[in-house]
Parts: sequence; structure tokens; C-alpha cells
Amino acid sequence: IRMNENWNIEFRELVFPSVELFLQSNKVENSKVYIVIGKSVDLYPKFVVEFDRYIAFRSNEETGYKMDSKVSGVNNSIINSICLLESDWLESIVISKTLYNKGRPFRHFIFCGGDNIVELITDSDPIVKAIFEETEFKYRV
Repeated sequence: IRMNENWNIEFRELVFPSVELFLQSNKVENSKVYIVIGKSVDLYPKFVVEFDRYIAFRSNEETGYKMDSKVSGVNNSIINSICLLESDWLESIVISKTLYNKGRPFRHFIFCGGDNIVELITDSDPIVKAIFEETEFKYRV
């Protein structure tokens, strides 16, 4: 599923999901990100959210995490993923957005898991793929 208002429909109902981040990068132009989200580490299906390019990411433990002020009041036990067109973080990286601009809007994605929170700034659309069994996952570093 490519980006639209229902980009996260397959997994947005999961409460406190498992969220893992995998990076493939040697420069911004070759910087894929894979976020794996599922009900738990051992249960399927899992969903791989792939982004072709990113300019920044963060991964934080859930404990003590402070949500961006643009989504204040959002309960991460209800919402596990969100896409922001405006955020404090987007506003703070003006130089990076200027350097790496390809004419596409930058967005701030937040994935809220039971153990960690993954954030990503990208100008690429997410591609969501479902995995129904143990699968070998290859990526280049």
C-alpha cells in the first residue's frame, strides 16, 4: 500500500506493538529505512513499512518519551503511527531540508511501540508489505 490517508490501515489497530528499525544507508541518496511493526516479536502477521530515503531518524524508549507538541494529547496506547506535515522537529531541521530537497514535501512519521518509539523525517512515501511467516530480511549497510 502506498501513501494515502489509510497508509497504516493494516496495523493501526495494534495496541503497544513491537516496533523495530532497520537502516540501509551510505548517503542520503541511498538511505532506505525499514520499520517492522507487529503485535509482538513472535507473532505474525508483521508489517514492513519501507521508505526509499530519509534525512533523519530517532529511536527512543517509550518510558519518558515526550510527544511532539503538534500532536500533544495523543495517547500512544490508542494511536501507534502518525504522519505529520508540521512538527517541532521538521521546523528545527531547515538546513537539512534545504540541502536535500527534491521538490517533495518532508513529513515526520512517528511509530509508537510498546518498548520504543521510532521517528523518521522523509520525503518518500511509505510502502507497506505484510509478512505472514518467518522471513529472511536482507539489507545492505
